Amino acid sequence: MTDRILAPAPRALVTAGVPALGRFDGPIADVNLPRFGLSRFRLKEWHYTSVTTERTFFAVAIVQLGYVANAFAYVVDRSRPHRPHALELVMPLGRGVEFADSSVRGVTRLSHGANRVEAHMRPDGFRLDVALELDGTELVAGLDCTAGRSASIAHRLAHGGTAYTHKGTLYEVAGHARWGSLDLLSGEALGTIDWTRSEAARRTVWRWASFAGRSVDGKRVGLNLSADVYDDANGDSVENFAYDDDGVTALAGVDFEVPRAPRHMPWRLRSRGDDSVDLSFEPLGARAQNLAVGVVESRFIQPYGHFYGRLRDHRIDGVFGVVEDHQATW
Repeated sequence: MTDRILAPAPRALVTAGVPALGRFDGPIADVNLPRFGLSRFRLKEWHYTSVTTERTFFAVAIVQLGYVANAFAYVVDRSRPHRPHALELVMPLGRGVEFADSSVRGVTRLSHGANRVEAHMRPDGFRLDVALELDGTELVAGLDCTAGRSASIAHRLAHGGTAYTHKGTLYEVAGHARWGSLDLLSGEALGTIDWTRSEAARRTVWRWASFAGRSVDGKRVGLNLSADVYDDANGDSVENFAYDDDGVTALAGVDFEVPRAPRHMPWRLRSRGDDSVDLSFEPLGARAQNLAVGVVESRFIQPYGHFYGRLRDHRIDGVFGVVEDHQATW
């Protein structure tokens, strides 16, 4: 097993026109890629947060693609997991969406009819306020998400653009959240963040996995893995991280074995070159999207379910999380 050292995060992503590339301990405060004029149509931005408890799982995302904005939310009652309760919004030209300067400062807002989301970012986490209607029932939440250790990357993409993403799990979540009569914050609540700003390629594909929970011996443990999108010269993703109460560890590249029926059949995730990741994933259901608006297309499936196996020194037995297979033309 080879642990990879994370560099201290610089204050700004770009200095004198040159991006600071690498894997960093914690987020970058000033993600100063160009965001004005025609440059805004090149940038793809999103803030995804999920919250897992023993009874429920829910996720909220705001996505700005320049030509169009997209937002989604879904709730899973883990006692009846096979049907997620979901909302999907599409906003041409990104109307009704604004993004924070970074994942540690500023405000991200969504306003679309009666649907509202606000994320107030700060160095030690963020405040998330939600008022959305899912399947005819209101999701109302006021969440205070306090960050544990996290990691970020700045990566030069194959076509020459720069991508920045901040990934964290094991956020401590307090406050209130209800979908109708269902309490979404019953017991321990662990949150994740995926905050991204990228000069993405016109066609982008990726596979992804994420969870936050407890290992067999009761320790808090989190995971972020990907393939195909932020790969180095060897074809290994540079945004693979394991999280626990001791900190965050960068991992080697991982092979995703995606079954022919990804929403029903087990997935397999295994490290290349070492034994730090050896996991199976058993889906319980899935959220899927087929978005086609003008020049933008996004087709993905995000199954949710249970992970089993090993992550570094942690034995994983039924930790709830998600995997994803995504193809986008944007």
